[in-house]
Parts: sequence; structure tokens; C-alpha cells
Amino acid sequence: MKKDIAEKGVLAAIGLALEAKDGLDKKIEELKKDGVIDEKEAKKALAQVKRKYDKESKVLEEKVKTQVSEVMKKAPAITKKEIARLHKRIAALEKKLTGKKAKPVKKSKKKAKKRK
Repeated sequence: MKKDIAEKGVLAAIGLALEAKDGLDKKIEELKKDGVIDEKEAKKALAQVKRKYDKESKVLEEKVKTQVSEVMKKAPAITKKEIARLHKRIAALEKKLTGKKAKPVKKSKKKAKKRK
């Protein structure tokens, strides 16, 4: 879940950067259309915007990857094996307390994500 939130943050940041780039592209085209700059200057400006966008996108992506990695290290997800082990411990404790076998736990229909 934390990873999903981080991924959504990455996508939002990239979306904002792309929107800003598109806005600059449109402004350059308007300047060209209005005769403020010529074709050569427009191409040069567009190339600069693209280079800057590509560079900043890579920097942003690396920063986000680092942050997500740090979050995942600090708050690791529980694995299926750990859940199964806890269910067995609970069942053993219930049996010890009540003398009866614990009711089986219903399996979730959702598939758990595997940890890397």
C-alpha cells in the first residue's frame, strides 16, 4: 500500500512536469506564430525545453526511487509465510485456552503481492 502511494506520487510529479513542458511548447509556438521569434529560434528553444525536461525527469525519478526504497526499508510488508505462522500461533493459543481446536481462517479472495 505504501508503495502504491509512492508510485502515485511519482506519476503525479511526472504529470506536472509534462504539463509544464507542454505549456512551454505551446508558448514557444505562440511566440513563433506572432512573429516574436523565428523558426530557427523556436526550434532551438524547443530543443532546450526538451533537454531540460528529460534531465529533470531523470533526476526526479531517481529521487523518488530513493525515497520509495527508504520507506520500504523502514516499513517492510508482512509476507504470506509470516501471516500463516501467526495464524498457527493464534490457533495453538486458542486451543490451549479453550481446549478446542480453533476455527479455520477464511482465505482472502485478493491475491497478496510478493515481496522482492
